[in-house]
Amino acid sequence: MKRLSILLAALLLLACLMSACTQAPEGPADTAADTAEDTVETTADTTAETPPSGKITYTVTVVDQNGAPVAGVSIQMCTADSCLMPAPTAEDGTVRFTLAPAAYHATVAICPEGYTAEAAAEYHFEGDATALTITVTKN
Repeated sequence: MKRLSILLAALLLLACLMSACTQAPEGPADTAADTAEDTVETTADTTAETPPSGKITYTVTVVDQNGAPVAGVSIQMCTADSCLMPAPTAEDGTVRFTLAPAAYHATVAICPEGYTAEAAAEYHFEGDATALTITVTKN
């Protein structure tokens, strides 16, 4: 089963590369922030860093049905037009994406063995929220 998960992750990565889903969603035009790179943070470090000018840090936390954090869940951030490469959650169940402001939603690309997620679910950041929690089921 672990080999299947690794194979699926590799195929997802290849598909994203081939379909150019690694392009960052566009933010406001003609700002200095457009030249700064988007970043993804998967460490459990809780020290707050100031995002580059014009960027916002979006945090996705994944927990199981009992509220325990789940590490190794691949989260993909998308807009209506494109998606970024999936990034795994850290030991504390979080992954942070520092991106140009946009209407993003998160999806669970891959769950680690022993967990399942709702198929094809999109989790939207409500209003001006920059954090959301996704619940997966521990089998």
